[in-house]
Amino acid sequence: MEGTLKEYSFADLIQMFGYQRRTGILTLKRSEEFVTLVFHNGSIVGVEAFPHRIETMLGRVLIKQGKITERGLERALNIQKKTNEKLGRILVDIGLISKEDLSSSLSLQATKILFSLFKWRDGEFKFKSSETVEYDKEFFSPIEVDNILMQGMQMLDEWPRITSLIRSKKVVYEPLPVKPEFEVVDELHEGLKDDKKLSRIEFETLKLIDGKRSVEEIIDLNYVNEFITLRSIVSLIEKGLIREKVVKEVIEERVEKKALKIVAIVGIILSLLIIFSSYKKPLRFLWLGNSIISAEEKESKKVIKRSEEEFIDSILKSTINYGSKEN
Repeated sequence: MEGTLKEYSFADLIQMFGYQRRTGILTLKRSEEFVTLVFHNGSIVGVEAFPHRIETMLGRVLIKQGKITERGLERALNIQKKTNEKLGRILVDIGLISKEDLSSSLSLQATKILFSLFKWRDGEFKFKSSETVEYDKEFFSPIEVDNILMQGMQMLDEWPRITSLIRSKKVVYEPLPVKPEFEVVDELHEGLKDDKKLSRIEFETLKLIDGKRSVEEIIDLNYVNEFITLRSIVSLIEKGLIREKVVKEVIEERVEKKALKIVAIVGIILSLLIIFSSYKKPLRFLWLGNSIISAEEKESKKVIKRSEEEFIDSILKSTINYGSKEN
């Protein structure tokens, strides 16, 4: 089965394969992006993407979470070059992370890719059925399509609200100086807004917001997926617990850009002045209303100029004659 995402949306495809309990590989392509999903009896048991490969993302996230160091990652990558094993398994085998750490990180990275596919509006897909598929049964927990569908549709519904409040994943938020009292509950009812209560997820997200980390870093560090993290940040903004921080580097960047614009404008003006100064009558090139001067106007100007010269000569002669009489 193959076609385009204009014929079948990503939600349509996974709903179909989940309901039919299909086994096989779904490949999606858009421009230079490729994503491969492995299905087993209707569940997603493998996710891979290019150019944003899960293994590359995994190493970066584990470093940010403080579970491995740059040196540890480099050691694991050197082993991978020799053995060709998956990075996660190597990290577990050499004792840098636990099996639980790897399973949790792989699940978060996989759902991050899956949620991004809900926003694809164009592209091509191809599904190849198979009786059996190979997947990492030890470290990758199967993802039920129903759960992804439910959260994916919620994300699409709430995405305009999220992007209206969070303008970029590079933005840094900080807690407000005065923190109101609130009660932490396991979970709030869907759609219920209570300024005096925080869900456990919102509370954990709030602890990650320190005025230094960007939204992107908070997503990587949080124990829940990207959509839930973004929704928690929006809730914290609306409850008045956090605010966007105007970072010093951002201000300096804006000032620098403004200064560069001024320098560029001054440079253009100076260049124009140099060019026009090479002409006897530079203003004529700027005066668009008189780009073409008639012969009569030229003759008239010559007559006026001669009259001016004759007048000046007469004044000079008078002055000279007057001076000679006095002597």
